[in-house]
Order: sequence, then C-alpha cells, then structure tokens
Amino acid sequence: MIPKSTFIDNNIYTNLEIGAGCGDFGKRFYPKCYLTDYDIELMDKCKTCFIDWFCDAHNLPWSNNRFDLIILCNPYNYGFKDDESTYKLLSELLRVLKKPGGEILLLSTKNNKFCNPQRVKKRIDQFCKINNNYNLEVKSEEIDCSLVYNGYIFREIIGDQIFPTSKININVK
Repeated sequence: MIPKSTFIDNNIYTNLEIGAGCGDFGKRFYPKCYLTDYDIELMDKCKTCFIDWFCDAHNLPWSNNRFDLIILCNPYNYGFKDDESTYKLLSELLRVLKKPGGEILLLSTKNNKFCNPQRVKKRIDQFCKINNNYNLEVKSEEIDCSLVYNGYIFREIIGDQIFPTSKININVK
C-alpha cells in the first residue's frame, strides 16, 4: 500500500469507492467519499488523478465498521470471478462496512461477465451459506447510466467509454 500523499483518516468521509481508476464517480455522486485504486501508475496515466489512497481491495487500511457505503464500478480484476475471489473481497469489504445498515453498490456493464446480477447474487448467496453470521440482501435493477448518473462519463482504465447497465445493491441486515 502506497499513499498518494500523507493520509490521515478523516471520519467525515463515510463512503468508499474501490478501484476508482481515473474517474471521480464516488466523489461526484456520493459526497464524503474516499477514492481508492491499486494501480499507483494512475498518477501518471490520468489527466487528473483523483485517488486519495492507493491500496489493495483485499487489504484495506481502514478500521472495522468504518463506512456506510462502498462503491465498485465495473470491477474486472477483483471480485466475483469465482467463490474464492468473492469470499476474499466480500470478507474485506464487510470488515470495513458498518453493520447493520451498510451497503455495497456495484455498477456493471453487460460485457462484464463477472459482475452480472445473477452471478453476483449466486456468489453472495454462497458466501452467506459459508458465513452464517452475515445476512446480505441483494437487489438489482437495469439502468440507463446516462439518466441515473446524468453527465458522468464512465471509462475503462484504457480510456474507452463504458455504459453501466446494472445497479446491484448489497445491503447488510
């Protein structure tokens, strides 16, 4: 984990975006949001780098029960590929998410086979079977990102514009 600059955890920030890339989605639509990514080269790749902290999504530097909302926009390299990667990611996200009442927001495109709503729900149900101490409710809806997040341009790390079509909410009961 390498900080962008000297980092002091400010409790005013109640939201966290994981894998923000070159965008500022979390800050724009969910105020009081820290932006994170694993790739420190973003400091050179992005026209403007909005990242507050460079860290691994599987080893977050925050304390337990810290955030109200965690945002993931179209994750490819981490997350819901298989039961093991789901278990590893969810365990860490749920560690820093407030319980009960915390929420994970996952936006996904039709092209991201790892994060379609049915796959995510299946992985989370399997996670909950293994971890009886978690009660997670999964809701999904199809969205038109240009209407829901008016004016925001979602991009892949390589710069191509993408269009999230699914909004998945995972609530901790």
